[in-house]
Amino acid sequence: MKVLILEYELPPIGGGTGQALLRLVEEWKRFPETEIEVWTARPPKGFSRDLPEGVIVREFRCLKKRIHFWRGIEQFILLWRCWRETLGDSPPPDVVLVWGGWPLGLLLLGRIGRFPSVVALRGSDVPGFNARTSGGIWRMLAGKVWERASAVTANSPALAALAMRTAPDLQIEIIPNGVNFHPPLPSEEETPERENWPTDRPIRILSVNRLIRRKRVEMLIQAVAQLPREWRDRVEVRIIGEGPEEHRLRVAVRELALQNQVEFLGEVPSSEMSNHYQGSDFFVLASSAEGLSNALLEAMAFGLPCFHATPTGFEEIDDVTVQFRSAQSLSKKLLHHLEHSRRAFLRGQACREVAQKQTWRRAAERYDALLRQVISRFNSLPLLDQVGPWLKPETRFQPLTQ
Repeated sequence: MKVLILEYELPPIGGGTGQALLRLVEEWKRFPETEIEVWTARPPKGFSRDLPEGVIVREFRCLKKRIHFWRGIEQFILLWRCWRETLGDSPPPDVVLVWGGWPLGLLLLGRIGRFPSVVALRGSDVPGFNARTSGGIWRMLAGKVWERASAVTANSPALAALAMRTAPDLQIEIIPNGVNFHPPLPSEEETPERENWPTDRPIRILSVNRLIRRKRVEMLIQAVAQLPREWRDRVEVRIIGEGPEEHRLRVAVRELALQNQVEFLGEVPSSEMSNHYQGSDFFVLASSAEGLSNALLEAMAFGLPCFHATPTGFEEIDDVTVQFRSAQSLSKKLLHHLEHSRRAFLRGQACREVAQKQTWRRAAERYDALLRQVISRFNSLPLLDQVGPWLKPETRFQPLTQ
């Protein structure tokens, strides 16, 4: 099976969308009879990427300037260069996987739309998730792309529900993200009582995300500022990630006199993330919109009690994590767990048990099965219905159900 993956970002560009694809591809390399080619944006000057071995990665120059922010002209150039490539005589793929529907999903409306395809919705490609891509024209384009695809997936029920506001009749298969590392669960004998927090170090709250407005990291900073002084002085917030909001967040820290409580660590290599999870006591994700965060699942896998602002739609996850709507409610819920350390520890254990069930291997197997089903269904169509780029409405196959 030859799979062409269209993805606008791969590390170091972007955040969770590219990281998720990288982990999925790492699993796919172990699958027999699967050839993978990825089309993506070339990083800005001064940045390099570790490309997966055994995978063809085509990088398209699009004048990218900032790692964590896309300009409209950059997206247009990337789309245009990829579109030109589709006009060539390269060997055709068996199936196309659009990992994140914007902007490269628009290619399905052209020549490449002749092939069976799957659109994997990741977050910002869904109207209503990001204010920049939520107007009427975006909804129209998204609906056309999803209609053209053979199947559509989302990484959480919440994201699928958001997509269905744009396309109410859309059938979406839910394939969640996975976790790369699963620390072993401690035995009952090894489980500490933890009636009190350790006194030899601060109580650490971890935040891992791009520093953009949608992530609302300032909500965590404000919540810590509202803690009673006896707890505020014992807390240390570690913020991992970079982005255009960093300066504004640093100003907020100074204005709230939290320089001793908040530390900006910048970008941290994936190989070092386990140390930060293991050395933390809480994890907070204040994003206003999220599919299924890689960082949330990773924090759960390390047994951290996790707080997040938007439900995932997975009942099992939302039942063991803590949701909040404002800095005030986050502060109150953090205080409750600070005052009851045993309860915080048990919540973390529950998070770890749920995350143990989510693996990238499982996600890769589900995508592999879906892609093969899409190919099989396409090949079963009459030959005249396979030529295009458009499928007749009466012969267009329906997306696979869950």
